[in-house]
Amino acid sequence: VASADGGLVRVDPKNGSIVWSVDVGGANNLLMHEGVLYVSGSGILSAVRADEGNILWRQDFETPEISAPVYGKNSLAVVTTTDRLHLVDPQTGDVMLSRYVRKGSLGDPVMIGEEISVLANTSRLMTFKIREFSPKKKRK
Repeated sequence: VASADGGLVRVDPKNGSIVWSVDVGGANNLLMHEGVLYVSGSGILSAVRADEGNILWRQDFETPEISAPVYGKNSLAVVTTTDRLHLVDPQTGDVMLSRYVRKGSLGDPVMIGEEISVLANTSRLMTFKIREFSPKKKRK
């Protein structure tokens, strides 16, 4: 369960008890892939082990807000509400690619196969083809 105050909580569905709780910041969007929860909120993307609640990595995009993360072609995609689309390595949190999206997007990106689409705040639909990239250094 994600909360608006930045909490991420795993609840036992049988009895409602809290299994673990971790602070990931901001109002959160969740994506689960292969036992890892990818959580976005307050401009930060975090990877959390679903079984134990350990934070594996965090990537701060230094922006007020980012979209829900989407997964495809061995990468995560998030778009900022200001001006960028980012492809992120799901293992390390390293940014593999950033592209300018004029005025950003308030919506979530859509990834199908090797293409990612973003509806920008300028009402333009942008589609990018994903290729292999070398990771950039992770921001701290």
